[in-house]
Amino acid sequence: MTASATKVRFDGLDVTAMVAELQSLVGQRVVNIYNDDTNGSLYWIKFEQHKANELLVLESGIRLHVSTTGRNTNTTAPSPFCAKLRKHVRGLRLEQITQLGASNERVVCMTFAAPDKGKYGLILELYAQGNLILCDARNNWEILALLRSHTYQLSSDTPSPLEDREQPSITSITVQVQVGHVYPVTLATTTTTTSAASTTATSAAFQKEGFLSSNDWDRIDAWMREQLQDSLPTDLNQSNRKKSKKQKQKNWKWLLLQHSSGYSHYGPALIEHCLLQAGVSPQHMLPLEKNECSHLIKTLEKEGSRIMESLQQTSPQAGFLLYRLDDDEGVGNQIETPNNDDKDNRSQPAKIYLEFQPYLFRQHQDQQHKLVQECASFSEAVDLFFGQLWQQKHQAKLKSARLAMQNKLQKLEQDQTDRVQSLQVAAEQWQKQARAVQQHAVMVEQALQVVNSALNSGMDWDQLNEIVRVEQENQNPVAMLIHHLHLNDNTMVLRLPSDTLEDDDESIKVTLELSETAHGNANRMFAQYRASKEKAAKTLEKTEQALLAAQHQAQQQFQQQQYQTVRALTKQQHKKAWYEKFLWFITSDNYLVLGGKDAQQNELLVKRYLRKQDLYLHADVAGAASCIVRGKAASLQAAATTATNGISPQALSEAGHWTVCQSVAWKKKMITSAWWVYSHQVSKTAPSGEYLTTGSFMIRGKKNYLKPASLELGLGILFRLGDDDPDTLARHANERKDYVALALLEDQPPDNESVTMTRDNLINDNGSYEAELEQSAEEPGETTEVEEANAEDSSVSINVDTNEKDESVDSDGNDEDRQDQVSGNEKAQSKRGLSVKERKLLKKYSSLEEAQRIISQKKQEERPSTPVSKSASEKTKVANDKSTAKRGQRGKAKKKMLKYADQDDEDRELAMVALQGKKNKKNQPKKKVNTKNETEQQLAAETVALLVKDPKEIARKLEYSIRDLLAECVTVGEEADKVARWDKFDGDTLEQLQSLSIEAQTMAARRLLNLKRTSRVDHFSASLGGIIRTIKKFGHENIKMDDENDATAAKRKTKEEKDAAVKEWKQTLAEEGVVDLDQEDMALDDVQELGKLTGKPHPEDMILYAVPVLAPYQTLSQYTYRIKLTPGAMKRGKASKQCQEIFLRDDQNKGTASHDRFKEYIKKIPDNDMIQTICADVKISTAGASKLAKQSKSAGKKSKNKQ
Repeated sequence: MTASATKVRFDGLDVTAMVAELQSLVGQRVVNIYNDDTNGSLYWIKFEQHKANELLVLESGIRLHVSTTGRNTNTTAPSPFCAKLRKHVRGLRLEQITQLGASNERVVCMTFAAPDKGKYGLILELYAQGNLILCDARNNWEILALLRSHTYQLSSDTPSPLEDREQPSITSITVQVQVGHVYPVTLATTTTTTSAASTTATSAAFQKEGFLSSNDWDRIDAWMREQLQDSLPTDLNQSNRKKSKKQKQKNWKWLLLQHSSGYSHYGPALIEHCLLQAGVSPQHMLPLEKNECSHLIKTLEKEGSRIMESLQQTSPQAGFLLYRLDDDEGVGNQIETPNNDDKDNRSQPAKIYLEFQPYLFRQHQDQQHKLVQECASFSEAVDLFFGQLWQQKHQAKLKSARLAMQNKLQKLEQDQTDRVQSLQVAAEQWQKQARAVQQHAVMVEQALQVVNSALNSGMDWDQLNEIVRVEQENQNPVAMLIHHLHLNDNTMVLRLPSDTLEDDDESIKVTLELSETAHGNANRMFAQYRASKEKAAKTLEKTEQALLAAQHQAQQQFQQQQYQTVRALTKQQHKKAWYEKFLWFITSDNYLVLGGKDAQQNELLVKRYLRKQDLYLHADVAGAASCIVRGKAASLQAAATTATNGISPQALSEAGHWTVCQSVAWKKKMITSAWWVYSHQVSKTAPSGEYLTTGSFMIRGKKNYLKPASLELGLGILFRLGDDDPDTLARHANERKDYVALALLEDQPPDNESVTMTRDNLINDNGSYEAELEQSAEEPGETTEVEEANAEDSSVSINVDTNEKDESVDSDGNDEDRQDQVSGNEKAQSKRGLSVKERKLLKKYSSLEEAQRIISQKKQEERPSTPVSKSASEKTKVANDKSTAKRGQRGKAKKKMLKYADQDDEDRELAMVALQGKKNKKNQPKKKVNTKNETEQQLAAETVALLVKDPKEIARKLEYSIRDLLAECVTVGEEADKVARWDKFDGDTLEQLQSLSIEAQTMAARRLLNLKRTSRVDHFSASLGGIIRTIKKFGHENIKMDDENDATAAKRKTKEEKDAAVKEWKQTLAEEGVVDLDQEDMALDDVQELGKLTGKPHPEDMILYAVPVLAPYQTLSQYTYRIKLTPGAMKRGKASKQCQEIFLRDDQNKGTASHDRFKEYIKKIPDNDMIQTICADVKISTAGASKLAKQSKSAGKKSKNKQ
C-alpha cells in the first residue's frame, strides 16, 4: 500500500498565494455554478472570459484553485445551496477576491456585483470542517445561505473578542452562524476593528505586538525563559517520567508559532524555512544567545518579508509538488504514457505526491526521499495534486488487489503442500508399523492370543487390565509390549521396537485388531500404506492443476479489476453538453430533439427548455416521455407563416417515431402514432378542483397526430470535433442540411422531393392539418380530460377547451393574425366554414367587417366610463378576473366594480372591521422578532465596520488632487447647490484605487472624468473598477484620453451594440443549458453547437471524444458506425457490450489507420453512458450479430468447462 499524502488541505500561505494568483479572474462575469452529488462541499464556478475547460474549484475546508481537469458531469440536479448561488451570483461580475485577516488566516471573501443587480459576498472557510457562506453585501453582510449552520460557544474561561483580551468573559456566550444573522468576521478570523483589512497592515500589526520584534533584549530573554520554565516539569516525580508529546513540541518552531512572538502569521512552513536560513534547528530547545537571537530576528524580518512579497504578486508564480517514486514491484506502480508508439518510454514509476507548496522552502530542498516537480503556476500544481490523489486511490486499490491475489495463491499453495506432506507422513507411518509387526510377528501373535484367551474366558476388563499391569511389573516380555487396551473398539496398542532405529530404547506404537492375526494386521497396514501413497501421488498431481486453475482465475479477476481501474483513470473527462442529461438525438435535417427520462426531467424540460418557437410531442401510450423539437433562429421569421413554426415535416416525423419507441409500445411491440402541439398549448394550470402531479401537463386545443411508424431504432456514434481546427469544422459544414429552412430564408417554396414527401406524414384522414387547426380554434366542443398513466411516473393530461380559447381571443381583441384571417380572406372562410360565433355576428350585422367595426367602437366608448379611483389591488384583481374568470363571472365582476368604484383601501378596511367586529389580522404584516443577543449585535457591528466601507471616509484618505477629480465626476446640482455624491462609488472600489501608486490613481481619476465628458457614464463605480483592472493589467502609461471632438472616442453603446451583447450573453448561457424564463424571444440557436458533432468522421479530423446516440434508424443512414435495434429480449447491459464489439470489429473499415484511431475513442466511452443510451430490451438486427452471439455463447461454455 502506498503512503498517503502528508498535506491534503490549504494552509495560510497557500491561501495568500492563491488569492494573489486568482486576481486575474476579477472583472469576469459568472456563467454558471455547479455542485458535486458525491461531495456536498465541492463546487465549480465558470466564468465568461475564461478558457472553456477551466473552472474555479471551491471545496469547503480543503482547497481553492482553477482546475482544467473538468468537473463531475453525472450530477442530476443542482443542490438547494447551488440553486441559491445561481439565483444571486450568476450573471454578476467578480469585483474583488481577498483574504480576510492575516496571511495565516484561511478565510477567502469573493465579492460579486453588477449595476442594478445587487452585491453579494461569497465567503469560503478553509479551516476545520470548513464552510461556504453567501451574504448580502448591501444588507450589512447578512447570511442568505450557507453549507453548514453552527454555533460559536464562548465559555466562561475564554476571553471575549469584544472586550479586553486580559479579562475573561463571566458568562457563556452563544453566537449563531445561520441564515438571517450577520457573518461574525471577528470570530472566524483574528481580524479586529483596530487592525486594517489588508494582509500587509495586519502583518505589521502582528509584528508590532510580538516580543521578538522589540529591540529590548531583556524583555526577549525574560519571555524566552518564561516559555522554557513552562515547558519544564513542575514536580520531581514527573522528571523521571517520559516527557509528554506537548512538552516535546516546545522548541523554537513552536515558540514562533505563538501569537505573542509576532511572527505567527508566517505559518509553520515559512517559520521552519527562516530557522534553517538562520542556522537554527527547528527542534532546538530554548533559549538562544543574544547574537544568535538577533540574527534569527533579522532573518525573520528580511527573509520572511521577501517571501511574503513574492507570494502576494499577482503575476503567475511557479508552484511546486513534492513526491516520491513508487518503487514497489507490480503493475500497480506502472502508468501508461500517452504515446503508445514510444517503446522506450512506455512505462515509468508512478509518482506519489506528498505535498504542494507555493514556494520551494529550504526544508524541501536536497531531500533524498522527496523529489520536487515544478509547475507553471501554483494553481496548476494544486490541480495536478488533487487530480493525482484520485488516481492514487485507484492505483492503491489495484495494488491491494494484486497483493490479495498473491496472498490467496500463496495460502492455497501452502495448504496443498501441507496436505501432501501429511499424506506422505501418514504413508511412512503405516509402512513403519507394518514392518514392525512383520518383524515381531511371533511376539505380536503371543500378545494377541493372551488377550483373546482372557476375553474368551469371560474375564472382566478391569481384571484383565490389572493382570497386565502386574505382569508388566514382573517384567513379562509379552506384557511389556502392551501399551494400552481399547476393548471398546476391540483393539489394543503395542509398543514395538522400530526396525529403522539402531537404538533398542526407541519404539513405535502400533494399533492392532484383536480379531485378526499378526500377519493379518501387517497386511492391513501395508494396504493402508499403499492407499496413502496413491492418495498422496494423486493429491500432488491435482495440486498442480488446482494451483494452475487458481492462478488463472485470480489472473482473470485481477485483469478485470485492472481493466476497471484503467477505465476509471483513462475514461473521457469531457464536459457534457447541457442536453446530454436528457434523452436526445439530432434529426437528419439538424434539429435537436429532447425527451425526459423520468417525471422530474419532464417537468424540467417543459418549464425551462420549451421555448415559443418549439413544438411539444407526446404519445397516447403509457410511459411516453415529454419531448420537444427545438426550433432554429433561421426559421423564426417564417414561424408565423407555417403551421409547424418553421420546423420541417421530416424532423417532426423522426421525432414522433422516436417518441413512440421511447414508450411502452416498444416492449409491447405495438404500432401507434405520436402527436404534436404548440408550446403555448402546454400548461401547468389544472382545472378547478384538480391537481397535476410532477411531469403532468394540460394540453389545451387540438392535437396534431402523425402517421404511425415502425419500431426501429439505431445506435450510432457521434464524434465531437475540435473547436481549434477551422478546417475540421469547414469539412463538416452543412452536413445535415435543412432544405425547408433554406427555402424559408430564400422566400421560395421548397422544391425538394424529400420535403414534399415528408409533408404527407402530417396529413390526417379528415384533410390538411391547417384546416384542422383552424377548426379546433373555432368550433365549439365539450371539455374532455384524459389522464394517462406513465410507467415512469409521468403523465400528460389532455384538456380540449375550445370555447375558452374562443372567448379569450375575442374578448381581448389582440389576436391580429386571427382578425386578418376573419376580415381579409373570405375565400379561406368559405373553404373552412364559419364558426357559431361568426354566424351570429354575420346574422346580426350582415357582414363580419361591420361587426368588427361596431365592436371596436363600443370598446372605445366604454373606456372613459371606467372609474379612475380604483386602488392598485382592485386593478390587479380586475385584470386577473378578466383573464381567469369563467363564463358568467365576468358580468358579476363588472357589477361589483361599478358598485364599489368610489371605495378606496381605507374605506374597504373600515367596512371589513364593521362586518367582522375586529381588524383583519390575516393581511397585516408580521412583526419581526429580534432574536439576536447583545453579543451577536456587537459582532454584527464589528462586521459592518470591517467589511462595509464608507466611500466618503475612504475618499478623505486620497490625495487632494485625486479627490477633486473624483468629486467632479459625481458632483450634481447648480453652482450654489453643488453636492458630491460619493455614494455613487463603492467603498471596495475606492480601496482598490487607494492601493495603486499616486500616478496610477491620478490617471484613473482623469480617465473617469474624461469618460464623463466625452460620453454618458451610467455607473461610476463599475466604470472606475474597469479602469483600475485595465491599469493593473497594462499599466497606467498606456491609458489614453479621448477628445470630445474625436469621432473615434469612446461613446455610449448604441441600441444595436447592447442588443448584440445581450444576444451573445444569452448564447453563452444557452451553451450551458441556462434559459432565461423572463425573456420574450428566446431566439437561441443550437445549430452552432450541433455542427460540432458528426457521424461521418474524416481521417484528418481533430476529434475530442465520442458519444453514443439513439435515434430512428433512417436518421443514422449516413453514420459510419450504426447498428439497427428492434424490440427483443436482450438486456441493455449485454446489448451495449455486443454493440461495442461490433463497432470495434467493423469489417468494412477494418485494417485502416483511421478505423484504429476511431476505435480508441469508442473504447473510451463509459459503459454506463452506452447502457443508458439503449432503451428497454432490444434485438440487434445487423450483419454479424448472430455470429457474435454464438461466439460469446460458446466462449462462456468453454470457460465453464475449464472451471
